[in-house]
Amino acid sequence: MKLKASAIFIFFPLIILFVISCWNPFDARDPEPPSGETSHYKQPTTPQSALYNLQWSLMEKNIANFQSTLSDDYKFYFDAKDVQDFTSGTESWDLNKEIEITSALFNKCTESGNDTISVVFTEDSNNPDPTRYSASVTLYRRYRVVFPMTTYAPNDTIPAQGYMIITLVKDASSLWYISVWKDKRLDNARSDTLPTWGRVKWEFN
Repeated sequence: MKLKASAIFIFFPLIILFVISCWNPFDARDPEPPSGETSHYKQPTTPQSALYNLQWSLMEKNIANFQSTLSDDYKFYFDAKDVQDFTSGTESWDLNKEIEITSALFNKCTESGNDTISVVFTEDSNNPDPTRYSASVTLYRRYRVVFPMTTYAPNDTIPAQGYMIITLVKDASSLWYISVWKDKRLDNARSDTLPTWGRVKWEFN
C-alpha cells in the first residue's frame, strides 16, 4: 500500500505538469472569418480563394464577406464605353462607394421578392492564371451575373455579362485581397442587350 501511495504521489504532479504544458492561453489562433460568415467563406490563402469568396458573397448577399474580399485601397473601373454611355464621365469608384452600392443592390434584390443572384466566373484560356505569385497578381475572368428586377428588366431577370481583370495583393499574413477590378464589355456587346456588371451597379448610384 505504501508503494502504491508513493507511486501516486510521484506521478500525479507529473500528470498535472503535462496537462498545463499542453495548454497555453497565449497561443495564436487561426484567423477568424468575417462577421456574418457563411459556410462558403474560406481564408483567402490563394488568389483563387479570394475570387471564390467574391463569387459566394454576391450569391449569398453577404455584405460583410463581400467587403472582406476587398483591400482598403480598392478601386472599381468601369468599361470605357459605359463611362461614355451611362456614368456621365465617372471612370471609377473606391471601397466606400462599392460597399454602398452593393448594399443597395442586395437590399433591392431582397425587396423584389426574388432574392436569387446567380454568379459564374470562367477562367480565360488565353490568359491563364500564373503558377507563381509575388506580392500581387492579375487574374482574368469572364463573368455572368443574373440579378432580378432592375430598371432595364423590371419584370424579369437579365444576365450581366462581361470580362473582369482583377488585381489582387497579398498582405503581411499572406492573405489575398482584391485591390483593382476593371470591368470590360465583351467584344461588340451592346449595353442594352448585354449589360456589364458595372452597368447594373450604376443603377444604384
